Amino acid sequence: MTASSAAAAVTDSTPSAPRVSPVAPGLRPRVARAVQLAKMVAYFGLLLLGAKILQEILLEISNTEYMAELSRVSGMAASILDVNKNIDDLTITLFALTITFLLSLPVAWVHTLTKGDTPEPSLTQTLIMLSVIVAGVMLLLEDNLARSFSLVGVVAAVRYRNTLKDPKDAVFVFLSLGIGMAGGLQAYHVALLLSMFECAILLVLWMFQTGAPAMGETSLFSALKEREKKGERSPAEAMAWLTPEARGRVEAELEQQSRYINLAAMVAGQSGKRPNCVVVVETDGSADARDAINTELEEHRGRWRLLGANDSGGVSTLEFLGRVPKKRSPPLKLLERLRHAAPGVRHVEFRSLRKMIADKADPDAPEVTDAVDTVATAKPIAERATH
Repeated sequence: MTASSAAAAVTDSTPSAPRVSPVAPGLRPRVARAVQLAKMVAYFGLLLLGAKILQEILLEISNTEYMAELSRVSGMAASILDVNKNIDDLTITLFALTITFLLSLPVAWVHTLTKGDTPEPSLTQTLIMLSVIVAGVMLLLEDNLARSFSLVGVVAAVRYRNTLKDPKDAVFVFLSLGIGMAGGLQAYHVALLLSMFECAILLVLWMFQTGAPAMGETSLFSALKEREKKGERSPAEAMAWLTPEARGRVEAELEQQSRYINLAAMVAGQSGKRPNCVVVVETDGSADARDAINTELEEHRGRWRLLGANDSGGVSTLEFLGRVPKKRSPPLKLLERLRHAAPGVRHVEFRSLRKMIADKADPDAPEVTDAVDTVATAKPIAERATH
């Protein structure tokens, strides 16, 4: 027999490994949950079987002559063997817990609905379980004062350090407590009305946003900014929220800011540093107001350049490009002097361009020292000066 035939014989005689069918990744969590559920069902089944065995043992022990001497043990055996009383208690308990569970479900639904894009599954599940647990505790207490004081001591020994983020969540917690107490006291009509009435009120308040301030442009921009930081809304989706008028104003502001950035990127001083801010002044168009503004800017060290002048509706808008130190941005004293430079000054606005352009110009790029050469789409300065 050759070596190749011997190797083939060994290969054929070697048992092949069993093939294991791969489990889809999506099925693994389902299988794990099914296994845990089966374990729980088997555990409770064993508990019931043990209770049945214990009942038979106690039934045999109760017939002995020594059982009469053990009063507490005989009383426990008698209570366990009282089948009618146990079935009655079990029926009442099961009915009360079921009703409480069904009435607490609308509370959980309303809580999830009012949370919107920020649901809290753990708190929602806690609301349901809290109602059921409180109902069970009330069934245990009944009218026994000693049990009530014992419950107070047990609750006082437990410390709860969880802080609710939304004050409205406390309302849902108290509502769950109320439904659980009513269900445990078997006041099912109170629990029903409490669940229906409170859920209806919470829905109406949520639908009409009672107590919420009117969404102005400032608060709207703040809300959009916060949502963009969290990654919940893109800038395009944020723009889609705005009204056509507000969207037009935002687009005009962005276009104007882009124009300022482009002009500042093309202008450089003798030291190679670029302008980093724009001052916009609105006047009544008088020569005195314009001369006063020019005088104030000439006395300032920002090397201000006139970008443009626009007259519309009796209002003359002057745009100046300059540079201010980082520690003096915005230049509050300069802006205050501009506001009081002349009676014809109506409004002064400061716009920072810091971190929007490079701080220094490229030494290889051609240096442009006059802002007049950079304004390609605007009217010439000489033509504006004639207005």
